[in-house]
Order: sequence, then C-alpha cells, then structure tokens
Amino acid sequence: MYNHLIETFIDAQTAAWRHYSAIAATEKRLFADMSDPAVRVPGTGEIVEELRRTYSVLADRIITKARQQFAIGAARPVVDRKSVLSHHAGLEIVVRTNAGRTLVVAQPDDQKFAPGDHVLLVSTNSGLRVTH
Repeated sequence: MYNHLIETFIDAQTAAWRHYSAIAATEKRLFADMSDPAVRVPGTGEIVEELRRTYSVLADRIITKARQQFAIGAARPVVDRKSVLSHHAGLEIVVRTNAGRTLVVAQPDDQKFAPGDHVLLVSTNSGLRVTH
C-alpha cells in the first residue's frame, strides 16, 4: 500500500516534469525572443528535494501509525482462528512489468510459476491476480 503511494507520487512527478518540459519547449518555439519565460521547468535538484521531503513525511506518518497500532494496551483486532486455519496455501509473487515497476501479488497456490515466466496481471474485485 505504501509502496503504491510512493510509486504513484513518482509517476505524477515524472508526468508533470514531462508536461512542463513540453509546454516550455512550445513557449520557447513560439516566443523565441523572450527573456523571462512564463513556464519554468523544475530542475533535477528541485525534484530530488521534493521527493526527499515527501519520503520523509510519509516515513514519519508510517512510523507514527505503527506506533499507535502496536502500542502496549492498544486495541488489537480479534482473530478468528477457524478462518485463519481454513485458508489454503498461497504464493507471494514478485512481478516486474515491462515498464520496470515491481509488484508483489499474494494469491492462492493454484498455479505453478518459475522465475522468468512471462505472466499476465488480471485485475479482479479482490485485487490483482497473476496467471499464465
């Protein structure tokens, strides 16, 4: 969940940079004699600093939430042992997409996979599923 949040933020930053760059290039082409452009593309240093600030804030929030959930005397969820014990064996599959993203999918152990297999990611009501 947290990895998805961070990946989404990075994707948004990348898309914004691409759009700003395209608009700045168009502005430069249309108004070649300008000395003060209206569109300013953030530099690498600014983007890195924004990512660091965001990671720091998210890490603080994650740690705070974990401390609250696992504090001594904190309310604990009730575990129904019958439902836990009735679950089937499962797999945790790490998938690297063609776009370079890494996803982890947990699902029932009803298919066999080997490292390097080309697989399909199927979106279901209960989340992602990996299949051949």
